[in-house]
Amino acid sequence: TNYQPFKLFEQKFTFDVDFSQLPSGPNGAPCFSPMDADGGMVSFHFSSLVSRVTRRDQVWIGYCDSQSPHDIKCIDGEACINNWTPASNSSNTVTSATGNCVRRED
Repeated sequence: TNYQPFKLFEQKFTFDVDFSQLPSGPNGAPCFSPMDADGGMVSFHFSSLVSRVTRRDQVWIGYCDSQSPHDIKCIDGEACINNWTPASNSSNTVTSATGNCVRRED
């Protein structure tokens, strides 16, 4: 997996969001997070674990959020399985003992 590095020209970025097409719940804000071009596959030696679990292009290597979420599946190439508890009200929401606090640019 290789991602194209995104570098802002003169640190400027402009975009439009068609709110008429945005479903209820999500917002249209872009978030920029520092990430290796290979998604961290080399830095964190993650490829052997991922190939056994699921296809590499469908796995999150990580997500940077200044809000310190505790439902991140992998942080620094390691699975977050410590006290991993599914939420009773959503199949997509969990909590764990591990959080992730790194910078995010909104």
